[in-house]
Amino acid sequence: MYKSTFSSYERRISVPVFRNKYKSCGTKIKYLTFLRKYCFPALHSDPRTLLSTPRIFQGILIDVPPGQYMYIGLEKALIKILNRTPSNLIPINTLLLDFNIDGCELNKKYEMYPIQVRISNIPQSDAEVIGIYKGRTKPTDINLFLKCFITDVNDVRKKTLEYEDKALEVHIRLFCLDLVARAFIFRHKNHNSKKPCTKCKVKGSRYKKISVYSGVNHEIRTDGEYSRMVDAEHHKGKSPFLELEVGLVTQVPIDPMHSLYLEHHKGKSPLLELKVGLVTQVPIDPMHCLYLDCVDKGTYGKQVKLSHAEILKMSDRIQVIVNYCPLEFARLSETLKYLEDFKATQHRQFLLYFGLVATNGIVSENVYIHYLLLSTAIRCLSLENPPITHLSFARLPLKYFIEDAELIYDLNFLSYNIHNLCHLVDDVEMYGSLESYAAWP
Repeated sequence: MYKSTFSSYERRISVPVFRNKYKSCGTKIKYLTFLRKYCFPALHSDPRTLLSTPRIFQGILIDVPPGQYMYIGLEKALIKILNRTPSNLIPINTLLLDFNIDGCELNKKYEMYPIQVRISNIPQSDAEVIGIYKGRTKPTDINLFLKCFITDVNDVRKKTLEYEDKALEVHIRLFCLDLVARAFIFRHKNHNSKKPCTKCKVKGSRYKKISVYSGVNHEIRTDGEYSRMVDAEHHKGKSPFLELEVGLVTQVPIDPMHSLYLEHHKGKSPLLELKVGLVTQVPIDPMHCLYLDCVDKGTYGKQVKLSHAEILKMSDRIQVIVNYCPLEFARLSETLKYLEDFKATQHRQFLLYFGLVATNGIVSENVYIHYLLLSTAIRCLSLENPPITHLSFARLPLKYFIEDAELIYDLNFLSYNIHNLCHLVDDVEMYGSLESYAAWP
């Protein structure tokens, strides 16, 4: 599973450490100390030894205002992935790489922006970190932030990667970026602007102090015109990714994890956010967004507003459903009470599984059918190898979902994330199942 000189039993015993079952270093030490005392006296007592944590950092550490940037290297990351991959699964001559750049809060004072890579043509390949930025805010100079990464990627692509008896060519398959990261790296106007979409030339309008994007058939952008920055209403400056010579339209699919299941910063989840009691602006799944945002304020019309009793009834149904869920469900959405702790996998459960039962008969027939349009389409696009017939079919419910939203709710339902549903089928046609390129692999 990973390159190590430790004995086989130590490898197996330390699996929970590697899988982050115990998150803090202190908890991991207690876990290993317990095993040493009662079972395996020769077991290492420090998780850093098991994880082969280096004593001295071997990489590049540079100042990127207002923080610091640690660059580890693409070739090192690829070798680590190949070392833990069975030899029969290593590609014969080509590695297809998926990259991810995303921001997260390290704590209340600092933000972190890791750059990660995975090998898409190795089944179930885990990602490795190439570089990490840490600072009080995001980097002020995107060119300085990405300079080491772009230079390294171009160098690795020019030569072959030597591994054991193989000479492997390295190619970029795609970049997985959320809306904020895409606007930051591509240097285009943000998701509340008039023309924010990197896939088409949709024009937004202002309605109730928010930007809305109507319709589904808009002029598609091309890689060539995007690189030439011909649309002044969209571009703010030259993207450093132009040096990578990749298709900034075709090789950057819409990330389903953020666009479908999570609200992102000021943008909204495909069906907007839920507000129940003390919980406001929490990231939730599309199903909740459809029905429950209106609970307190009726934002999208009184005709879809749910009563407190109806919400409790829905929660009761969820509690019954989870008793019959298989072990393959990583997390279970037990009740709406804990929405503030929901993860993207839980939101996906509701959209594809729980919502079919939990909302039936509680919401109106029009709202329920509208939900089924999205659920059916996403289920088709989430298949491991979706056939052409399924992809052709999925276009129809997504089209009707967007067109009917204004009639069932209100025009302010048509956020930028809702618009992105137009482009999901095209991305799946090019890269395969939604699950194969979403941010969670």
